[in-house]
Parts: sequence; structure tokens; C-alpha cells
Amino acid sequence: MADTDLRDRVLYPLLVRAVNYYLHFLVEESDGYLHLPKTFSPEYRFAEDCSYDLDLLRWGAGRLLELAAEQGIKEPSEPLIPVWQNLKAKLVATHVNETGRMIGRDVSLTGSHRHWSHLLAIYPLRTLTPERREDRELIEWSLNHWHGFGRPMAGYSVTGGACMAALLGDGERAFDFLSRLKSYLHPNTLYSEASVLPVIETPLHGATAIQEMLLQSWGERIRVFPAVPRVWRDVQFDRLRCEGAFLVSARREHAVTTWVDVAAEVGGSVQVQPRLIDPQWSASRDGNQDGLLGDRVEMP
Repeated sequence: MADTDLRDRVLYPLLVRAVNYYLHFLVEESDGYLHLPKTFSPEYRFAEDCSYDLDLLRWGAGRLLELAAEQGIKEPSEPLIPVWQNLKAKLVATHVNETGRMIGRDVSLTGSHRHWSHLLAIYPLRTLTPERREDRELIEWSLNHWHGFGRPMAGYSVTGGACMAALLGDGERAFDFLSRLKSYLHPNTLYSEASVLPVIETPLHGATAIQEMLLQSWGERIRVFPAVPRVWRDVQFDRLRCEGAFLVSARREHAVTTWVDVAAEVGGSVQVQPRLIDPQWSASRDGNQDGLLGDRVEMP
């Protein structure tokens, strides 16, 4: 199945049903915003305006509008477009306090919790990013509070922390989180909880965290070596996939990025943040080279 067929025939209809399910119990309160009744934050407790649900719902409504635009779908062929627009505009903001993002309305994180269910907007959804100073501070507060109760409850906690630190561009902290994962792993790299329960997603997410330190793709920008710690002086990766079907390869020698290669499978435009000293760009199409302007790569 082609990517466009998968999008149009499977993912789009599935996301429509998932988002529309919430429409049956959202309540518009006197403040003019849409609120959620009590739902459950995984492995923690019930809360109104649960951050776990709000983050996913906000992302889902925004992504549906993007997918409709990609497919050229407009009103009246898709009568739900104004519903999703209203949902995106009026869905209540996630509740925060001095500790950062809360579990939900009047419910704070008050103890060690292995899941980052209340932080999904930070990672993996990336609807909350560190580009604005106040958002960066909120991410830092939330991450510090989540990991501020002593030893994490599970290896999954440190892989999540590593990915969030990488999003902040903090390679040293991301590396510190990953180093703590070692104590949870068996000699064969597998992992178990309570010494007997095998869990596969934690080692896999550890590998994902390494990739997030090497390459990130969000906000229509490719970030090369965004969170590499000082101890990784020589690093190379080949053909890692980014959003938009771009394949990226890069090399870092003696703590200096020496080259970056971006290959487009379907064409398009993307910004590249390469961390190169005095970068000199060139682009080729069918063997013919063209110059590039700034950090935006155009690949028809």
C-alpha cells in the first residue's frame, strides 16, 4: 500500500473516529472553553481535564485539519472541518502550576511515576517545543519535577527523560539519562521489570533516544546532531528517515560536524539545521548541481 493510500484509506478515517469519540462528552463551561470530565491518567489516577487526553485530542484535531488540507478536502465534502477547527480553538489549555504540567485539573504529580502520561505534548507529540522561552521553561520545570522523586520507577522513565532532554538540546543530560538505563538491562540488552517480567519497549525506546540525540525532525526542520554529548567525539549515521521522506546521513569527527547529506524520496522543501562551521551547500537533481539559499533545501 502506498503512503498516500495508507493515509487516505486507513489513518485518516481511524483518526476521525478517535477524535470524534471525544465530542460526545466534551462540555463547554462558563469560561467558554471545552472541558473534559474525569478520565484516567494511565497508572496514576482520575482527573478532570486530564493532560493525557487533552494532549492527544489537541494533536488529533490539528493533524486532521492538516491531513484534510493535504488531500484537498474542504467543506462541504467534509462537514467535520469546522468542528475540528472549533475544537482546536476552544479546547481548554493543559493545567500547570509551579511544578510544571499537571496530571489534570486540581491534580498534581506528587510522587514517582514511571510514565510521562502528562507530558505527551513534549514528547512524542512535540506540540509543546522549546522554541519560545516560556515553553522551554515549562518543559524544564515539568521534566525536573517528574524526575525529582529519586530513583525512577522503571527504565522507561529514563528513556523518556533522555528524549525530552534531547528535545531541549541538552546532550549531557540526555546521556546521563541513558547511562542510568544500563542498570536496568541484562547482558543480552533485554530488560525486565520486577526482575521477572520481560518488557521489550524499553530497550527499543533506548535506541530511539540515541537517534533523537543524533537527528530530530519536527516543525518542518531537520536538526542534525542536536544533542550530542561531549564524550561522543566521533559519530556517524547513515540514511535515517525524517518527516517528509527525507533520508539524512551525517558525520562528526573530533567533535566537529564535517558533512551532512539529505536525500529526498518524494521532493519538497525543508530547513536543515546542520551544526556545521561555515557550511557550503550544494544540491543535485539527476546529476546536475544547483546552489542553495540559506538553510532551506528545495528538492522538487
